[in-house]
Amino acid sequence: MVRSIRMQRRTHSIYTMIQSLLGSTQCEGCRAPNPFPRRSSPWCPVCEVTFTPWPEMSCRTCGAVLPSGFSVQCGSCAAQPPPLHEFQAAWVYGGALQSSILRWKAPGSYGAGTDSLALAAQNSNCPPSAEFDAWIPIPGSPALQRKRHFCPTTDLAHALREIAAKPVAILPALREVSRNASGLRRYRVLLEHLPRRVLLVDDVSTTGRTARTAAMALRQAGVQSVSFWCLARTPRPHEHCPHQSAAIFPH
Repeated sequence: MVRSIRMQRRTHSIYTMIQSLLGSTQCEGCRAPNPFPRRSSPWCPVCEVTFTPWPEMSCRTCGAVLPSGFSVQCGSCAAQPPPLHEFQAAWVYGGALQSSILRWKAPGSYGAGTDSLALAAQNSNCPPSAEFDAWIPIPGSPALQRKRHFCPTTDLAHALREIAAKPVAILPALREVSRNASGLRRYRVLLEHLPRRVLLVDDVSTTGRTARTAAMALRQAGVQSVSFWCLARTPRPHEHCPHQSAAIFPH
């Protein structure tokens, strides 16, 4: 099974390289032939317009968009501080980025598209910092990982480390053990000895509950400072978040 997955990924990489040499690359968003292929971006100019950075004026511990003139923390976090030291998001979840992420996480993709998403993260205004003792990817459920044949967050973390060329440790320290009817997950810490300062790495954050639950498990295991970074965050209906409206392409 492992050999089959590796062969699938290698075949995809060779196919992409041949397309690049022939000058007939496909856009990672709309999957149409890219008339202006560039090494710095695997998306066509039309899809690139839909990429929207997450607003800088956001709560430092939950990522909520703050109105102009507010402090660096929202009222909810100020009243009840979360277990996170810092919350960062690179992009708004939508447009071509959303299409790429959905295709990347679909069963049968075998992780194809990981390098492109890592490049999008590195080219954003908020790439993950290597100034931590370790990065800890937030895993999906074991059943979902078996269905996908790969762990998206772990692959993304390794690709980000390779692009950044910084020697940061990536620790598989968490395992999802349950999920209730409302979708709230519970994690078990797999390692006995953990670093003092860690960065949780995730692909998409919707409500922030997963980040807080994972951070709480790590804090209870002895980690002193837990920060969180995600590739994209979904804006909530009440948040005044600039967003390029764009159709979601088939995946």
